[in-house]
Parts: sequence; structure tokens; C-alpha cells
Amino acid sequence: MRSDGAGESAKAQLFCAQCCGLAIFVVGTREACYGECEGPLLYKIQWEISTMTQGNLNVTTYYTSMKQLWDELVCFMPPAMCTCGSNKTKLEQMEASQLIQFLIGQNESFDNIRNQILVLDPLPHVNIAYSMVLRVKRQRQVNLEFAVQLRTLQ
Repeated sequence: MRSDGAGESAKAQLFCAQCCGLAIFVVGTREACYGECEGPLLYKIQWEISTMTQGNLNVTTYYTSMKQLWDELVCFMPPAMCTCGSNKTKLEQMEASQLIQFLIGQNESFDNIRNQILVLDPLPHVNIAYSMVLRVKRQRQVNLEFAVQLRTLQ
């Protein structure tokens, strides 16, 4: 059975929408909620991000869990809306941070692809890195299936 993570991704997007909507619904304005609940929630989200590891999770579930946490963080700390371009560096720093967080939590079995990603210049977006890791995982599965077929033929 193939899991592409579409359901997990939909859950993450729904949670973020609910998170932002709940803050507005409960208090009346999102800004009012910040004074009452921002600190503990930000602490919880940042702690979960910093301690998240792949462990027994498959790559898709691990990435989706990280994505959900990043989306939650953006709900409570949205980037400033600016058309002058001054936020470009901040956005690039946030994206680089997400990439590093994703790679740090990966299992050791992905050390080779992690090292390949880290030497790229410029660093890729975390979505690209996730795609690269998935391709390595799929190639391993193909190699394993091929090895099993060879053994059965012998």
C-alpha cells in the first residue's frame, strides 16, 4: 500500500485554518488572542519542532508533521506583509531554518542525501529536499524489490 501523505497534508492545512479561525472566533480578533495565549502556544510549537525526529515514522508522515508545526507557527507568528522586498531575507532565513530542522530530525539512513543537500549552493527549499529524500527512499524500495526477485529466481 502506497502512502503519498495527501491525507496528512490536508489535515495540516485544515489545522492551520482552524487554528487561525479559532483565535479570531474565541477572542474576536486574532491580535487580542496574542496577549492571552501566544507565549505558551509558541513555546509548545517551538519545542515540538526542536524535538521532532523521524524515528519510526515514514518520510511522508515525518515531513507532514513538521509542515503542520511550521504552519501552526506561521498562524501565531505571521510574516509581515510588505511589498517593498525587505522581508525577502527573513523569508529565506525561515526557509533555511525549516530545511535544517527537517534534515536534523531525519534518520541516519538518510545521511548521504542529507550531506548532498547541505552542500548545494544555494540551499534548496525544504519541499525540494523532501522530494529528494522521497526519491532516495523509493529507489531503495525498488532495489530491495529487485533483490528479492533475484533471490526467488535463484
